[in-house]
Amino acid sequence: MNKLVLLLLACVAAGAAAQATAPAGSHAAVLRAGPQHIAGNPGNADAGAAANAAAGAAGATLARIQALIGKASCSGDTECRTLALGSAACGGPTRYLAWSATETNESALRALGDAYREQQRAAAAAGAAGRVSNCRYQMDPGATCRAGACVPGGGDTLR
Repeated sequence: MNKLVLLLLACVAAGAAAQATAPAGSHAAVLRAGPQHIAGNPGNADAGAAANAAAGAAGATLARIQALIGKASCSGDTECRTLALGSAACGGPTRYLAWSATETNESALRALGDAYREQQRAAAAAGAAGRVSNCRYQMDPGATCRAGACVPGGGDTLR
């Protein structure tokens, strides 16, 4: 099993190296650029624009989430929570943000988190042709209060 994993890793590394050093206009360079850059494929331009628009909306929503969380001030671990964020290719969140239950409006935060997840799904669906994932599930790290601020890690994930 270990030999198979090492062989697969070697093949992936060799392929990545070949694409990275490919001259412009070569087959590998076109693959690296993505399907939206292939001439004569008019549908790809629309899909790329839709993916970019959805990604832009997700970026704006993420900024609103971060502004709502603010400094995530706390005086103890019981005030800290985590928000599952994003949409991984194989399901589940892509990461978690720590937030303070005493400083943040939970219903507004959860609504923005849901909107962000849906925007990421839309962006992924619009540009799904080149989407790759390791399908690793992101565990909730929990959150703790350190130096007066909620931070991810070391907390009780059942809170």
